[in-house]
Amino acid sequence: MKYRFFWLMAFALTMITFSFTSCTRDDSDADVENFVNNALDEVCTETRSGDKGCFELIFPVTVIYPDSTTEEVGSYEEMKAAFKTWRENNPEIKGRPVIQFPFSVTTEDGTIVEVTTKAELRELVASCKPKGGHGPKGGHGKPCFKINFPVTVSTSAGEVTIEDAAAFRELLKSLKGSGERPQYVFPISVTLKDGTLQTVASVEELRALKDDCRGN
Repeated sequence: MKYRFFWLMAFALTMITFSFTSCTRDDSDADVENFVNNALDEVCTETRSGDKGCFELIFPVTVIYPDSTTEEVGSYEEMKAAFKTWRENNPEIKGRPVIQFPFSVTTEDGTIVEVTTKAELRELVASCKPKGGHGPKGGHGKPCFKINFPVTVSTSAGEVTIEDAAAFRELLKSLKGSGERPQYVFPISVTLKDGTLQTVASVEELRALKDDCRGN
């Protein structure tokens, strides 16, 4: 009887420890997931970007974490993975990551706009007036579309054909701080968030595409 009692006590303690560990792990996983989703939503809301906003972020962008470290990401998927890793490694640090200035966006009419300050961001956000609401909510970092290369861009020096993302970054770097706002030359090819390829032939079609993403 005494041996059985001690065995039962040991089993009970093991189950309690397992349950506590499991609950702690579940709570930690939920905290990370909430952090990532809220951080992505805040990035999209503050920049009015993604499938619920007016603009599309031009990647790569650099994010600044609450501990002042930075990281370059090349897509929303990379951003989500980076936020998850940072949170897992820094569970006690308060605050959420933000986009580092300068960064660039594509507007609804195909203009490429460089945003260099908070004042410029506020001005840009003020111009975003989606028909169906005020900015993205609950999108968790989903783009409306991805522009496919090659693309032709109109600049003050003339039209430039860009073959890949590296060349696009070089173009934007060369225009950084100039205040110039180049535009895509239509037609352009885009990949929608469901993977469908679509040719966009005009500014009007691009605006209609953004409206469809927002559910307007």
